[in-house]
Amino acid sequence: MILKGNETVIYYPDEFLAFRIISQNPASMPFFQAFIQVVKEDYGLSDFGYIFKNFKKEGNILVSYWDPPKNLSKLLGKFILKHEDNKLMYIEVESPSGEILSKTYFKNHISFGATSFPLEISIIKNIRLSSTLEIVIYKNPQFNLPIPQEIIDFKIPSSVKVKEMRW
Repeated sequence: MILKGNETVIYYPDEFLAFRIISQNPASMPFFQAFIQVVKEDYGLSDFGYIFKNFKKEGNILVSYWDPPKNLSKLLGKFILKHEDNKLMYIEVESPSGEILSKTYFKNHISFGATSFPLEISIIKNIRLSSTLEIVIYKNPQFNLPIPQEIIDFKIPSSVKVKEMRW
């Protein structure tokens, strides 16, 4: 899989087939993004224009409330973050009307430097009358490894037909 700007290329070597998906926005990989965003105290919300509104303490849990920027306020509502011992443990995303759109739980943290990374991420998404559960479990994560040359130099063979799609 190659992610570059608004393009995602997925290559299936056994089938000798590839798809180039061109979207309006840069591609993201939610299961990986959730792991990386825990590095930021605010889960990267301020980078997206979210505004810190309030916080409260519940025992040793810090709960913070974030309002969406105006350009997202018709799609998304409040974000609620819960930290325990400086580890992100829970995120809740609301709709503009206050309905819960998703809940994310972070468990089994490991430390790398001053940062705690969750090895288990559970995401519950509520869409209309149904919900989905996605659980990502990381085993043996390694940090700051050099990128192998075969990945740096990778190119889809020119003989492979690449089917292009707009998303």
